Amino acid sequence: MPKVFSDHMVVQRESPIPIWGSGAEPGQTVAVELKNSSRETLADSIGSWSVKLPAISAGGPYDLQVATETDTINFTDVLVGEVWVASGQSNMAWPLRQSEVFDSVKSNLKHPDIRLFKMEQGVHLSPEPYTEEELRKIVHGSFYQSASWEHSSSDTAPEFSAVAYYFAQNLQDSLNVPVGIIQNAIGGSPTQAWLSKKALRNNPKLKKYIPGGEDNWFSVKELHPFIASRVKENLGEALKSGQVNAYQHPFAPFYLYDHGVTPLIPYGIRGVLWYQGESNANYPDEHTRLFKTLIQDWRKAWKQGSFPFLYVQLPAIQGRNRWPEFRKGQQDVLKLPNTSMTVTVDLGDPRRPSNVHPPKKRPIGRRLSRIALGKVYGESIPFSGPKFENYQLRDSILSITFDHAEKLATTNGNSPNGLVLQGYNRSGTREQIITPDTMTVSGNSLRIQIPEEISVTKIKYGWAPYPEVNLINEAGLPAWPFKIELPGNF
Repeated sequence: MPKVFSDHMVVQRESPIPIWGSGAEPGQTVAVELKNSSRETLADSIGSWSVKLPAISAGGPYDLQVATETDTINFTDVLVGEVWVASGQSNMAWPLRQSEVFDSVKSNLKHPDIRLFKMEQGVHLSPEPYTEEELRKIVHGSFYQSASWEHSSSDTAPEFSAVAYYFAQNLQDSLNVPVGIIQNAIGGSPTQAWLSKKALRNNPKLKKYIPGGEDNWFSVKELHPFIASRVKENLGEALKSGQVNAYQHPFAPFYLYDHGVTPLIPYGIRGVLWYQGESNANYPDEHTRLFKTLIQDWRKAWKQGSFPFLYVQLPAIQGRNRWPEFRKGQQDVLKLPNTSMTVTVDLGDPRRPSNVHPPKKRPIGRRLSRIALGKVYGESIPFSGPKFENYQLRDSILSITFDHAEKLATTNGNSPNGLVLQGYNRSGTREQIITPDTMTVSGNSLRIQIPEEISVTKIKYGWAPYPEVNLINEAGLPAWPFKIELPGNF
């Protein structure tokens, strides 16, 4: 049976439970039993089989038994609760022990109702050539190490995803049901590696990533230069000699989907947590296209409807001049149903502003859990920061109104930071960029006095790679970055 089935697993509550495997004799009867539910099926001509057990309420521990006339597999300590997949690249994989507040939580990591399934790579992704053994692993699809479900403890939790762990902890505290997290996040991985070959082929603007498109997929112009260089560094002479091809690198299109996502399908899940994009951030429009396709691709493959897809907008960083547009592209993905985004533009690393791995992971996990609790589980709590709703410009007074903000405030009690007016001087001879001096907060609105010497064409908030922002709502959640293009005058 797939490795995602093991002792200590969590299966999704209140939804049919898919169970499947292979290796039976063709035509052999396979019986599956969990709690008081059982189903039988016949293995197909190659010995594969699958059943769906009826939905069960949260609880456990139970035994899951899979049996034929000649063999029996028994999984013990099985819980029924909430299951989420946590995927993406290094910021999702970033371990709890390296998060900012680990010292304050490390003594309280024993949670028997939080279960962790960590899928780890079995080869390095640093800029050195692969050994012969590592080349054999990637060629034969053995990129991932073997994994099994484990209890959250002082031994297992520190190495687990910090974002996913804080999410699970908050969810379990609020719902009081078991929570299982499947971590499948690979540092440096681009979006296209997590897409199926079929999804790429069927999109006219993405089929360039599959064989028959470009001579080498890492020559596609919209590819982040980091990805192409890492492929060449890892495969080295083996690539030049033809011992391996570029599609056998873990960052290649559909590689991680084939070897990391497919083995999980159709395991019952509530939804997906996603923190990725740094390896696609040079081309915002291309990423938006890839990410929308990925969400649709996973939902179609899982056949569990439009399950929730919660993702992280990239945080503040210095030196990445396309990140404001990239964040806007991430926001555009929200046009897909049942998608939600948490804003992290306030969570850069002040000690190392160019750090692509800011250590503040607990706020991200908790913000994702607020979205889940508010939008997925129906709790009446604020789950979004202030979001631009509309504006009104009369004479020299600009009023900006926000949704998700019964009471706007700032983190430090000072005037709002991060709002910039762009336009021209009154004579139209030069461009003007002004940070307003006079701004007042009232209810869910900002009121701004426009300087007499500027004719405004754009209003921006948080629109910088590392913006200095402090606008929040009553729940302390940060305002979304936005850019308003004002209409011209006559």
